[in-house]
Amino acid sequence: KDLTVGLTSGVDFRETQNTNYGSRLVFTRTTSTTPTGQAGFQLEGLTRFFTGTVRPSVTYRKIIGDKHDLEVVALGEYVKEISKNFSMQGFGTDPKRPNTPAAITPGNASNLLFPVLGGSKGRNSLVSGLTTARYTYNGKYTVTGSYRYDGSSKLPNDTRWQGFYSVGAIWEATKEEFMLSQGFLNTLRLKLSYGGSGNANNFPGGNYPYQAQYTQGNYGGLNTIYATYPGNAGLKWETNYVLNLGIDFEMADRRIYGDFNLYDRRTKDLFVSKVLSATAGFGNGGSLNINAGELGNKGFEWNVNFDVLRTKDLTWTLFANGAYNKNEVLDLGGEASYETGTELITIGKPLGSHYEVRWGGVDAATGAPLYYTADGKLTSDYALGAAVQDFGTWESPWKGGFGSNLRFKGFDLSVLFSWQNGATKVDNLEYFLEN
Repeated sequence: KDLTVGLTSGVDFRETQNTNYGSRLVFTRTTSTTPTGQAGFQLEGLTRFFTGTVRPSVTYRKIIGDKHDLEVVALGEYVKEISKNFSMQGFGTDPKRPNTPAAITPGNASNLLFPVLGGSKGRNSLVSGLTTARYTYNGKYTVTGSYRYDGSSKLPNDTRWQGFYSVGAIWEATKEEFMLSQGFLNTLRLKLSYGGSGNANNFPGGNYPYQAQYTQGNYGGLNTIYATYPGNAGLKWETNYVLNLGIDFEMADRRIYGDFNLYDRRTKDLFVSKVLSATAGFGNGGSLNINAGELGNKGFEWNVNFDVLRTKDLTWTLFANGAYNKNEVLDLGGEASYETGTELITIGKPLGSHYEVRWGGVDAATGAPLYYTADGKLTSDYALGAAVQDFGTWESPWKGGFGSNLRFKGFDLSVLFSWQNGATKVDNLEYFLEN
C-alpha cells in the first residue's frame, strides 16, 4: 500500500472546415484591352489538429511512528501536437457543377483565373520529468522540494533541455501546544516557498522558431524562393522565479476563512523584439524575438470568505478578494526601447505604459490644435518625437472582486462583481469617430 503506480493518457482531435461560395466579378484583360468578366468564386479550407498525451506516475508514501510522514512522487509527461491544413480558392465557376472544387474554371494565359492553393503542416513535442518530495513531522512542520527537467522540440539542441527546482516549508501554527487552549482561531498556517518554472507556450515563431524559414515567390514570371524568417539559433527557455510568503486561516468555527500572500516574481530571458537592419532582407522594420529581457512583479493577494448561514442543506457565503501588483521592466539586454501598440517598452516603466504626444488644447485665436513638446512647451506642430510616457499604464495595479454564493442541496446560485483601479485607457472609439 506504500507504492502507487499510475498511467494516464489522452487524445484530442479537432477538425474545422471552411467553405465559402460567392459571386464576385473578376476582371481580366484581353489583347484588345477590353474588360471581360466572369462571375463566381469558391474558397474551401480544412484544418486538422491532434494532441496526444501520456503521463506515467509512481508514488511512494510511508508513515513511521505516527510522527514521520514521507511522500515521494515521480511523474513523466509526453505531449505530441500535429497540425495540418490546406486551402483552395478558385475564380470562375462552372454553373453545371456548382459548389464543388470541380466547378473551378482552369486558369490559362487568356483568362488569368489561376486558382490559389495553400497549406501547411507542423508538429512539436514536449517531454518532461518531475520528482517531488514532502516530509512532515508530527503534523506540524512540512518541507517540500521538487525538480523537473523539460525538453521542447521548438528549441535548438543546445538549449532544448532545462532544469527547474523549487523548495518550500509549511508551519501548522494552531497545532502547537500554546495554541490548543484557544478556540477562536481554528487554523493558522504559514507558508514559504521559492521556485522556478519554464514557459513552454510562449516560444515565438511557431513550431520551428530556431530555424530559418523560406517561402515561394515570383520574379519576372519565374518561381523563386526567398527567406521570410531568419531563425534564432540562440533561442532558449523563458523562465519564472517566484518567492512567496503566505498565510492560511480559519476562525469562528471555520465560518471565516481565507488566505493572504506576498510575492516577488522575476521573469528572466524574456523575449524582446530586436530590430533588424533593412539590409538583412526582411524589410524595413523587420524584427526578431531574442531572450534578453527581465521583468519584475511584486505585490500581494488576499481572499476572505464568510459563511453567514451554514446548515445541513443550506450554506450562504459572502466572499471578497483583491490584489495589488507592481510591474516593472528591469532589463532589455542592451536593446533600445521599442513600441508596441500605444505603449513603449522601457526599462524602469511597467508594461502597458502609454507613449503619446500630450494634448495642449485649442489655440483661442486660430482654432488650431495645440500639443506639448517633450520639454513641456506648447506648439501647434504635432511630432511623434514629442511623445512621452506620463499617462500611466493600461494594466490596473489594483484588482479584486466580491460576491455571494448560495448552496441548497444540489443547487448553487452565485453572484460575482469585479473591480479594478489605477488604469489609463486609450479612447479608441473617439479616434474612429473623428477619423
